[in-house]
Amino acid sequence: MTKKATITTEATANKIQKLAAKLRSVAYKFSRSTGVYVDPEDIYSDLVTAILNQAQVDPEFINQTDAYIIQFAKFQASHICQKAQVYLRFVDELGNVVDPEDEDQAEDLEMTAEVREKLLQNIQAVETEVLYNEMVETFVQTATSNLKQSELETVYMLYMGYKPAEIAREANISRAAVSMRIDKIAKKLKGVEE
Repeated sequence: MTKKATITTEATANKIQKLAAKLRSVAYKFSRSTGVYVDPEDIYSDLVTAILNQAQVDPEFINQTDAYIIQFAKFQASHICQKAQVYLRFVDELGNVVDPEDEDQAEDLEMTAEVREKLLQNIQAVETEVLYNEMVETFVQTATSNLKQSELETVYMLYMGYKPAEIAREANISRAAVSMRIDKIAKKLKGVEE
């Protein structure tokens, strides 16, 4: 292992250890927010794995702010819970994969036409939601690709509900600087819209 890889691995481990309580909190909140039970420890483990993978793909990722990595974790937790919901729609309690469009399997499960139709509607809703989330993710990546690191941090803090005064305090800048930063961000995002 090279010296640089060792430093990156240590930095990643240190960052994960530093954020462990917040990552567990994210895992717990998302496990409670779904309509199905997802073990928060499983979500936490998947979040750590996602952070490790991202750090391996992009070594600069681990140098991002804590808020940025927590936002990344929230996005990952959302996907983890969506996957769990989809899984539970297609796998019965015995672990058998169920195809709601297969008449034999539908009969084996003694599904009525009404239940089958609801299941298909749920699948379509999930597919639509996943496509929407992918579209939003693509837009966000495109929109934020021309933002400076400080502007990205401001966007994430705004997204997380911070008020301009809180952003100023967190970023150690004046409220006027926060206002100017928000104006610059808005102008850049308007350019992406057009």
